[in-house]
This record gives sequence, structure tokens and C-alpha cells, in this order.
Amino acid sequence: MNDKTEVIDLKDFDQMAKKKKKARKPRKKVVKETKESNYKLGMWKYFIAIIGVAIASLIFFIVLFYNSRGGLVTISLEDYLKANKIQERTLIYIGSDDTISQELDPIMQGFAKNSDKQYQYFDISDITDPKDITKIQNVFVETQNSLVVPMLLVVENGKIVDERKDKNTGVPTGMMVGYLDEATVIKFLEDNDMY
Repeated sequence: MNDKTEVIDLKDFDQMAKKKKKARKPRKKVVKETKESNYKLGMWKYFIAIIGVAIASLIFFIVLFYNSRGGLVTISLEDYLKANKIQERTLIYIGSDDTISQELDPIMQGFAKNSDKQYQYFDISDITDPKDITKIQNVFVETQNSLVVPMLLVVENGKIVDERKDKNTGVPTGMMVGYLDEATVIKFLEDNDMY
């Protein structure tokens, strides 16, 4: 034999081939997008959208149910002007963005939240027309020249429930005006069956 020739055993050759095979890094399989995978993704998006709509609808009906049971419901000028047609006993809270109303707001919101009766809130902050102010005054009570806020009115069958006038203030007892602390409001609401 020639000196330059090397003899390789077949067993050695098989072992070298196995070592090379092990040393190779496996290739990552590339997932091809198919119509089926796109369809499944579209179905998930559709399913999530339906769940979102269902949750939003549920929240809407819960809020609607809560407002029908009781609570402090904000009303507009038009709603207030129609308030003298209210047949069931209702409390109307007239307020504004003044300091005294802001002190009464959390008290009234707390009462409304815990009551099974409905309280209506009418904010007069944005009303500047003197004709509208006169209309507001004349829905239940004709006053001279001013509208005092905050004001609480308990109305039923289109009028203030108790029109007897307080000896000190001359205001009907079914109505409270001006600064009101929590104890006074509780007594007023109890006296008028609204607490």
C-alpha cells in the first residue's frame, strides 16, 4: 500500500456521520398562515367583540335599574317645568355651583344612594335668563324676586306636599331653602316621608 493512503473503518465512518448530525442545529419550523388559522383568529375577534357588547349592555341595564329604584337623577329645565305634573311623591333638589350647594351635594347623594325613593336634582348654574328664573320660581311657589338655592321641594299630585307656612321663615313646610345641615335635612325628609 501507498503511504499516503489511509484506511478508514466503516464503523468509524458511521460514528463520524452521527456526530455531525448531532452537531447540526435544528431548523425552526416556519408556520405558514393558512385560511384555517386566519378563520380561527377572526372567530376569536368576533367572540371578544360579542362579549364586550354583552358586558356594556349589562352595565347599561344595571344603571337603568338602579335609577328606576331610587337615587339622585339629574333633570333638565324642561323636566323641571313639567314637574308640577308629577303624581307620586318626589323630592326635587334645586342646587347650583355655589358653596352652600356644594356642601349639601354629598349629603344628598348619600341619602339618594341609600334610599328606595327617587330624588331629582336640578342644577340652575347655567340659567341666566330672568324669564327662565321666573318660570322656575312659579312652578310650585310664587316668590317675589329671588330664587334661593339650595332648595328642597317634596311634591306630590302636582304641588308641594305640605303648604303650611313655617312661622319663622314663611316658607311652606314641604320646602326647605338656604343652608341645610345633615340633621336638618334628615328631619325634613323624615317629616315628609322621603327618608
